[in-house]
Amino acid sequence: IQVRWRYSTMEDNVEDVVSGYDRGGLYGHSFGALACLYAALQTRPDFVVASSPSPYLAEYVDDLDQDYRDQIGKRRTQDFRERSVDELSEIRCPVYVFYEDQALMRQVASDIADVVPTSSTHGLETQRHRLFDHYDSISEVLENAMPLDAMRKSYE
Repeated sequence: IQVRWRYSTMEDNVEDVVSGYDRGGLYGHSFGALACLYAALQTRPDFVVASSPSPYLAEYVDDLDQDYRDQIGKRRTQDFRERSVDELSEIRCPVYVFYEDQALMRQVASDIADVVPTSSTHGLETQRHRLFDHYDSISEVLENAMPLDAMRKSYE
């Protein structure tokens, strides 16, 4: 799914995911993980993989460095303040939340797990925030949680 990142808000990104979604699961990393989680409220996917969901929600905005908030701009920061992890409580599909070994990332994953009854959290043995650093760990968890045939079937 093509998502506009530059000069966009979470609302724009969720709209991109929803309009591009056909069927199967949703997989997002970082900011894209949040977009997939919020899109799941509208699309009802078979499952969601949220790899290192970003702390861009009302609960965490004040924990972000002021310099970083200045870089992302007032419009995006305000957009983050208007979204809460509690909104995700309506997700009913399996949600696999992966997080890096960093305090804020652990907190985000834990808070998502607290409100999404169908979620499970999985720690990654890295502090790096790059998708490809997580690929093997995520694949292993998904293969054990969901047989490959079931994943393939969700896309048929």
